[in-house]
Amino acid sequence: MNRIIDRRSHDYQLSLLAVLTVSLMSRLIFWSLTHYTIEDSLIIGRMVRNFVTSGELAYNIGERVSACTSPLFAAMACGIAWFGVDPLVAAKILGLVASAVTCVLLFDYLCDFATPVAAATLSGLYALLPPVIASSVGGMETPVYTLTCFLALERLARGRFLPAVVWSSMATLVRPDGVIVLLVVGFFVAGRLRGDLRGTLHSVWPMFVLIPTGVTLHALYFHSLAPHSAIAKAAAYPVDPVANVSTYLGRMFLTWRSGLVIYALSVLGMTRLRDRSRELMPFATWYAVYHAAFMLRAPLFDWYLHPPLVVLTLFAALGLLAAPRWVIRRSHAHLVRAQISAGAVLLVALLIALPGYYRARRRGQWYEDHVRARAGLWLSSHASSGSLVFTESLGYIGYQTSHRFVDWPGLVSRDVPTLLRRNNGEGRTNSFDLIIAHFHPDYLALRDSEWGGLSPKVKAPYKLCAEFPTPSRDLGSTYLIAGVICP
Repeated sequence: MNRIIDRRSHDYQLSLLAVLTVSLMSRLIFWSLTHYTIEDSLIIGRMVRNFVTSGELAYNIGERVSACTSPLFAAMACGIAWFGVDPLVAAKILGLVASAVTCVLLFDYLCDFATPVAAATLSGLYALLPPVIASSVGGMETPVYTLTCFLALERLARGRFLPAVVWSSMATLVRPDGVIVLLVVGFFVAGRLRGDLRGTLHSVWPMFVLIPTGVTLHALYFHSLAPHSAIAKAAAYPVDPVANVSTYLGRMFLTWRSGLVIYALSVLGMTRLRDRSRELMPFATWYAVYHAAFMLRAPLFDWYLHPPLVVLTLFAALGLLAAPRWVIRRSHAHLVRAQISAGAVLLVALLIALPGYYRARRRGQWYEDHVRARAGLWLSSHASSGSLVFTESLGYIGYQTSHRFVDWPGLVSRDVPTLLRRNNGEGRTNSFDLIIAHFHPDYLALRDSEWGGLSPKVKAPYKLCAEFPTPSRDLGSTYLIAGVICP
């Protein structure tokens, strides 16, 4: 049986306020201390800046290409930046708010299983999880996507089929792989309303309005049904399912080994599927299908692993609720105190781990700001306004300047994916040769290893203009700028 939540009680309201405060403060502190910014978020930032200054949501003015995976998120950031907010800050505000709301929703849902105080303590696992904090202010659409997916599953779990379909449709519009949560929601809605044609149609009709409307608007503006970035990545990155599964599993379980405690607790929490299958099975199904879909494709980016963390921590919280029941055989009050204490121990462990995580992210950000961003600033100061630049690093290099770019894997150019498919290039270096030989850019902004891998014929017209070394190779690569003419 579900607990009856009294959202007017002092316990609930104070607990909700605590969750909201911890969520916002932890993210704001991380943002202020590290200035952490994901590379691809600067692609969004440049598109937003171009829209505000030139009225065109595009990376290169005059080339209306959806260079980011989520044009809808970019449009939302445009709405904030239009009022004078820095484009990158606008994107981070969206992520910060969406992540904090997800924390609150997780707390509210856990109140179905525990007292408000215990639910608040346990939802802190997600609020203080270091990768989630970083993702929330990284500038990508990931927190908004996570929120729409969790809202869809939470509404479905509570039997609110129409809102579940609405939010899963919105997830599909935020990011194309949102179709996974849409299919999961559709599967469970169809199963629970089997034989009720009228009820089914009443629940699913929004998807036949929202998705065609969003796709049509995208096609009219960008002249393609799917985001061009997805098309480019599909052309450039080879799909090796075996290697990809191995990479995913390594990143999930080995990169942050202390996180294995949360995985162990989530396995324990899945025992609740026996008695709460109707509510919890949609979460478990989406988690499994989402990972299966991504493991069988390439490439792997960190932000692909972040959305399911809310479901992982949901089951970990349920595991923490279940564990004391095996030990505490006394009154309900003793059980609740044990559950709160168990959650508090993990929260303290996360708080202890956060400073080290912050330092690592700040160290990585130093490299981005003092190596790659400096290369972009050099172009802004020295390259003529009509120059064409080739790079793989569209974010940190491209955001610093307004020059036209062509890139690998072709996020900002319709011609590059076609070129790569037609020539069936093997490996990144060979692809670089193809693109540079085809477009003849005025400047190349490359890692030293990328410059060294170019063929002598392709390198011949260029000479080194500037070098941006890194103090330590473990931080990242040295960047070079080569030009046909060095200023």
